[in-house]
Amino acid sequence: MAILLILFLAFSSIYANTDNANTTDATLTPVSALPVTQSTTSITPITALPVTQSTISITPFTAFPVTQTTTSITPTSIFPEASSNTTQNTLPENVTIEVKLNYAVEKIDFDTNTINTIILKWNKKENMEFNYNIYKKSEGLDYVKINDVPVLVTFYVDTDINTGTMYYYKIETIDKDGNVYLSNEFSVKSADLILPYTPSNFKVYQDIESSVLKWSASSKGTFELTGYVIYRGEDADDLTKIAQVKLTDLKYDDQDVIPAKKYYYKISAIDINGYESKPTEVQSCVPFPMPRTSLILMPTAYRNDIFNNWGLNVDFNFTYYIGGIYGAHNLFPYGEDSDSFLKVGASILSGDVKLSGFNDEGNIPSVAIGYNYIILMQDKFGSSQITGVQTSFSAKEKEAMKMMGGFYGALSKKAFWDFSVHTGYILGEQLNFIPYLSKYLNYDDNLTQHGYYFGFSRKIFSRMGFRCELIIPVENKLNPSFILPRQYLINTYIDRFINFNLSYFHFNGGYVWLGYISFRFTIFPSPYK
Repeated sequence: MAILLILFLAFSSIYANTDNANTTDATLTPVSALPVTQSTTSITPITALPVTQSTISITPFTAFPVTQTTTSITPTSIFPEASSNTTQNTLPENVTIEVKLNYAVEKIDFDTNTINTIILKWNKKENMEFNYNIYKKSEGLDYVKINDVPVLVTFYVDTDINTGTMYYYKIETIDKDGNVYLSNEFSVKSADLILPYTPSNFKVYQDIESSVLKWSASSKGTFELTGYVIYRGEDADDLTKIAQVKLTDLKYDDQDVIPAKKYYYKISAIDINGYESKPTEVQSCVPFPMPRTSLILMPTAYRNDIFNNWGLNVDFNFTYYIGGIYGAHNLFPYGEDSDSFLKVGASILSGDVKLSGFNDEGNIPSVAIGYNYIILMQDKFGSSQITGVQTSFSAKEKEAMKMMGGFYGALSKKAFWDFSVHTGYILGEQLNFIPYLSKYLNYDDNLTQHGYYFGFSRKIFSRMGFRCELIIPVENKLNPSFILPRQYLINTYIDRFINFNLSYFHFNGGYVWLGYISFRFTIFPSPYK
């Protein structure tokens, strides 16, 4: 029924509007039953119902012949006018498409003239405000942003640089709208560094309670030199920095050491930027202790090895008594005399061989036994006709050279306030040099085979000590008392200060102040660890 209704309406439209039809297609496609007319209708949509332009195609039945018809319907006044043309996907010919610009940095200029620094510079494309971020990497690593805050200028100073290293950079540009433009990768190699040259002729010398380092001047590398660095350790493979000295200093006195202990040293040159040269070869040194092997003329019970007091050592000592200032005296048969200065000119060369033991620990003192041999010589004075090494003492001439020796035993102990005390007993002739220290003494009356001494030593300043000894000969004709002697000699000595020292010689009937110089040399078969 629906099909018959559609056919009826179609035929009705054809016969009712023959005069008003726009177009009628006379060509009919026959069908088996009825001819059918194909119709195309264009309808303009009203505002209430949006309708697109459509084409209605009716397929005729086979029973009726159909004539194809195209019908155009003009909208009535109740419909708003609308264009039948569609322009959604079509651009007018006079419209220009806006292309988005790329503000990425196209080139980076690198400044590598400064060690451990690379300066990046680039140009802006437009006169606009940009922010920049800097990204960097080295071989085998990923890119990392290296600026903490956005960069507002067109340069960046990168100080986190190793010398002679290849680095890669990218710069991120951000415009005012937040658009981001990333540059290509740019690479640069940082500047190479030439280190200072190693100091030459490096040597370390033993000194009393110190090590003395000496070397020749170094040469600069990339930068100017500023000085030298001193390294020290108790192990050759483990040295630490102890000092830095000025460029003009080519010597260093290391006093912060323990005497008789072995130390290792090396040095390097350093420039104004803190770069150091390769260090020198390691040198070793064993600082000497303060001299302990003798007081002045009398021996102690110490070796000069403060860690090991067991063993043998040999001391050589040279002392020269220059002259004396005499006080008032009354000696028979010469009578009273006033103060006067007289030359003495007595030279004493001694050799001391001793075997010492114990280690001065606890309440046990160190002990030593040894043999002391003395050669005494005296300058010529008196008559100008007398030649040779001889002298004349007022009443009689004496021999100009004497050789004397004897055994001794000694004890030494460190007491308090850094004082070391010493005492010893002498059995032999070595105290017979004493009569030569005064013109008023008769040599034969002062001969002795016994004597004893006391002494002490103490460090008073850095590497400077003070020593004093009291020597008492006994059982001679002029000094029979052992406890309260009328004849004795006091020698004083200041280490490493001046060679000139003072003595006080008291004899029966008077006294004299003596001036003398003294030197000592010690040999240790095995002195240090």
